[in-house]
Amino acid sequence: MNEIKYSKLSSNEIPLLLNAIENVLIETEAHDLSGSKNSTWKWQYEDLPTSKSHIFIAKKDSEIIGYYHIPTYEIKINNESFKIGHIQSVAILNAYRGKGIFKELADFANKEVDNHLDIIYTFPNKKSIHTFTEYNQFKLIAPLPVYLLPLDISQLLASRYKIPKILESMLSIFNLAFQILKKKLNQDEKLIELFEIDQQVEDFFIEFGNKSTFRLLRNKQYLKWRYLDSPKGEHKIVCLKHKNLIKAITVIKKEEIFSSTGLVIMDIAYENKKYLQKLITNLPNKDLFNTNNSETFIFASGLDKNIKSLKNCGFIPIPQKAVPRQLNLLARWTNSSINKTLTARSSWLITLGDWDVF
Repeated sequence: MNEIKYSKLSSNEIPLLLNAIENVLIETEAHDLSGSKNSTWKWQYEDLPTSKSHIFIAKKDSEIIGYYHIPTYEIKINNESFKIGHIQSVAILNAYRGKGIFKELADFANKEVDNHLDIIYTFPNKKSIHTFTEYNQFKLIAPLPVYLLPLDISQLLASRYKIPKILESMLSIFNLAFQILKKKLNQDEKLIELFEIDQQVEDFFIEFGNKSTFRLLRNKQYLKWRYLDSPKGEHKIVCLKHKNLIKAITVIKKEEIFSSTGLVIMDIAYENKKYLQKLITNLPNKDLFNTNNSETFIFASGLDKNIKSLKNCGFIPIPQKAVPRQLNLLARWTNSSINKTLTARSSWLITLGDWDVF
């Protein structure tokens, strides 16, 4: 085999990289091939708020056979700003796997970014955790808990299993139970869809983030880029207002999970857990995607001190073994002068917006 070379991506190599990404997506039978489109790649790695991504490649002759993306963001740790990198979209072409190339590419990339970033985080699946913890000194913070609110349990189960008609009728009782657990709105409360990120919305997200030690800076520029400008499907922003004052905000997206279509909670900000529960459980009433309420569930995952409270309004905690793609938060310092404890899961605010897939 000719020598494999590791380097940072140059602008004239982007077409080769997109071709490699497309080949990997085809090899892995990915349901979404948009990651290999130039417009999607440009949004994700060039148009982000910091305008800075560190992208590394493994190259054999003139072919890119592996890649390692690390876009950068601003993270707030208490009241200080730092640079954080998010390792995502990493792969080796199938013909070159099992030869130690990924380890060498990861070593090269991590050593290079140590000079540019303060902290790095990533969300590998369970099988890949050891490659980060053993080779690149990452710490496992926590697996992200998953909660599911069934909106139509018989339809949800029927999407995966053959359900007898009599059982479908019996399951309708559970739908009624979930309706009873739903948090009702008061007369002076209402849900409103937002079509822009104004100063009030930005302030609300930042104030909410300030309650956590570690959180991405979710300012106006970030929220607009991540959700309103995203080429990865339509995102909706909905707030709960009480007497015209914002009390909770969520960003949602329609996705197929568990072989069924549902609403995914991408981001949240709220004054207290009561308003969070009211906002999320009343989302189906809005029919935001004009689908006649065909969604069969609401899916929530992340690290937030009140996420467990969703169980009080009908959400069911899903065992990690039943989750199609487990998310595990790993992180490491690159700046040794920063003396903060990374591994306390209660210190982090993580939403599905942090992940790069949705």
